[in-house]
Amino acid sequence: RSAVEPPVHTLPAELLLQVLGWVDPWTLLTVVARVCRRWWMACGDVAGMVLDFRRLPVNAWLRQHAREASSTRAVVEIATRFRRVAALNLRGLNDISDEVVLGIAEHCPLLTTVDLAGCNVVSDAAVIRLAECSPELTSVDFTLCNQLRDVAAVALAEHCPLLTSVRFVKVKLSGASVVQLARHCPRLTSVDFTYSDLGNSAAAVIELATRCPLLTEVNFSRCHLGSSTVIGLATHCPLLTTVQVAESNIDDSAVVELAKRCPQLKLIDCSGCSNLTDDSVLELARHCPQLARADFAYCDQLSDGAVAQLARGCPLLTLVRFSGCPMLGNETVEALAKSCPQLTTLDVSGCGQLTDDAVIMLAKGCPQLTNATFMNCVHVTRDAVLALATCCPRASVNFSGCDFGTLLQDGTVATIPSEFRSLKPGQSCIPGGYSQECRPTTREEGRRG
Repeated sequence: RSAVEPPVHTLPAELLLQVLGWVDPWTLLTVVARVCRRWWMACGDVAGMVLDFRRLPVNAWLRQHAREASSTRAVVEIATRFRRVAALNLRGLNDISDEVVLGIAEHCPLLTTVDLAGCNVVSDAAVIRLAECSPELTSVDFTLCNQLRDVAAVALAEHCPLLTSVRFVKVKLSGASVVQLARHCPRLTSVDFTYSDLGNSAAAVIELATRCPLLTEVNFSRCHLGSSTVIGLATHCPLLTTVQVAESNIDDSAVVELAKRCPQLKLIDCSGCSNLTDDSVLELARHCPQLARADFAYCDQLSDGAVAQLARGCPLLTLVRFSGCPMLGNETVEALAKSCPQLTTLDVSGCGQLTDDAVIMLAKGCPQLTNATFMNCVHVTRDAVLALATCCPRASVNFSGCDFGTLLQDGTVATIPSEFRSLKPGQSCIPGGYSQECRPTTREEGRRG
């Protein structure tokens, strides 16, 4: 037997680390690290490691090591074995405690991305320590971390000036947090403060816009912003591509300014902004040809002519929601069918003037349709169902509240494609030959889609 070492053992450390960087964390932890001491040490030095604990079998790791420790403690042990972790995803693990976050903070100083969405027992103290130990953080997500308050957001702003993306969905923050992020994190490009009551913090939001001109995505849905605040965002952030201001106290002036000053808009959500009229939609049609997603659910002053113009001016639309807009009908859907062939999602629930002719044209003009909702469109009949089944075989369709008349009578059911044979009024049809009961959605559920 030759005493010469295998070629792999003679690899320079830099090359070995580069090779190991292509191996997933679980294999590094359970297989590669057991080869020899050199490889065990090298596994800990792999740069840019991404640990997604939604996919790592933590319980299997505990069994393999004959440990009786809790899964949360195992998370700390696994994370600390990789000294150069760059991204950590604990999304949805609602038993993650402060102990876990503190342990990771102490041992993983090179973190750039942290996702703790749904970790609802994590407190301010843990986030403050995380911010102090990880000054290179660029992206954080604390969605549904409802124990957090302003002090945590302020600590992140002060210690992590490289932040580009922050998400605090359903976290009770005030304008003070927004101001500190604006003053310390000028590189911000994406912010999400959904459900933060910032209605009385217009100055804070405008300061954010002024100091962070690189913003491209903002979500202030249900923050009760006024028109002047949204105009301030439009004025100072011309690079905006995503604007979500659902259920805000805005009027046409806000959307008109957004359309004129932010021509790169690709997504706009103004659902529940009942003061908006045709003027808003017409300006978007004139100035935002790249618009791909538009949600104006429950903007009940919109008319067919304006929305049809939006379809013609924005041919890249893939998602459109106009549920709860009773004045819309065939003209809207026909314009979408003619001008938006890439449309995949449509919701026109409650548009009671809609008839089969428009739905049939939609089915023929938008073959990529995957999700369509026609709840309470009472004039839609079996002919529309057949057209959608034939032309859009992948579409999930909701006809709850529609009266199909003779759809299921003897002599007609045999002509309906198998995907729709069990469909009844009040049910939604999902391709694959089965249907599922669909209760009428509430106004709030309709807005959430």
